[in-house]
Amino acid sequence: MLIVREMVTEDAPTGERFPISPAKAAALAHKMNTPASGEVGGIPVPTAQPYFEGEAEQIVLAQVPLLSQQLLVRPTVFEMVSRHRPLIEVTEDTPILECIRIMQYENVHSLPVVSSSTPATYLGMLDTVAILGSLIFQAGSYGLPDEKDITPEFVNSFLNQTASFAYRASREGRHVAELNSWARVADALPLLSGDYHRLLIRFGATRQEGPDRQYRAAYRMLSQKDVVVWVGRNIQLVEPALRYARLRDLGFVKGNLSILQISHKVPAMEALRKLYQNEASALAIVDDDGQLVGSLSTSEVRLFSANVYSELMALNLPVREFLRRLHSRGYSGHESVLPDTTFESALRTIVVMGVNRLWIVDGPKERPIGLISMSDIISTLDKRLIAPFQMPTASAAC
Repeated sequence: MLIVREMVTEDAPTGERFPISPAKAAALAHKMNTPASGEVGGIPVPTAQPYFEGEAEQIVLAQVPLLSQQLLVRPTVFEMVSRHRPLIEVTEDTPILECIRIMQYENVHSLPVVSSSTPATYLGMLDTVAILGSLIFQAGSYGLPDEKDITPEFVNSFLNQTASFAYRASREGRHVAELNSWARVADALPLLSGDYHRLLIRFGATRQEGPDRQYRAAYRMLSQKDVVVWVGRNIQLVEPALRYARLRDLGFVKGNLSILQISHKVPAMEALRKLYQNEASALAIVDDDGQLVGSLSTSEVRLFSANVYSELMALNLPVREFLRRLHSRGYSGHESVLPDTTFESALRTIVVMGVNRLWIVDGPKERPIGLISMSDIISTLDKRLIAPFQMPTASAAC
């Protein structure tokens, strides 16, 4: 079942119910007592500690380059999520088929899963990685070896599984991270460059259904894409030493043998299994000469057409043919750059082209020798612009 959380509040004198404004949501969020580490629906969540507090803030902040302050330290995540649409959720008993269709229609990568009996309780996050993982797990439990074709019985069995079965198949699905809306952008960088692709942002309060008119915390979603687009729009605030650095000098060129790749002739199901088992964000598809001809990632799940059944049956096809079938309705599949491409140029390409990653190729032969993803961009920003000026915690100082 699809749930859309609308943020509402109640005017005390009249009792009139009206949509909450971003400014009032921020004011309300500031009044909420949120511990350094808390829970979302009974699930422990790590809440990033501020980098700068009290008197130490002025001392450390003075060391941070002015451009980095304006880009990452002074802005809050509220500025990124204030205009986001209400959070879209599904209950734990929602079939996987319906979850996939919701992702297609809403153009999202993840859906928070809530309890069917108590919708205020978050159970986890259903994302494309979890759907892929549950597909691989179902294939194993169904007795499908690597070389055996996908069967109609298997497809029906998988699509009839529920969100409660699927969300546990990824680490991010089992653990939810949260930040308050007044947290600085810098506070989100360590989380988004590591184990998480998205964060729940505590944004205000929403009234639950029922006669008791109870309130619960309201959330928006902050994704890696939000941060990368933010930086892309303010690229002039990136320190020149990083902005004009080449991808080769930043360590993104690994060499052809270090790149996870697979032949274009391999069945798509086998390619997906390799992608999931290696916990990789993408898999390079190469031809017989080692030339990059495609890219397989977990986001392919969102490209399934309305006829999800036939798309899953197409997993029997060679992976390149499978990708052509999916991408025939839109984007061609991958973007590539050269090792001497600057950090700024790569970031702009990701933002303008609307892709999650760029393959780095070795010139005319176009063999993949590196990869730069949104996680890599955020990690680079954190390590080079913020981490050197981070205050040590009390435990680290001892």
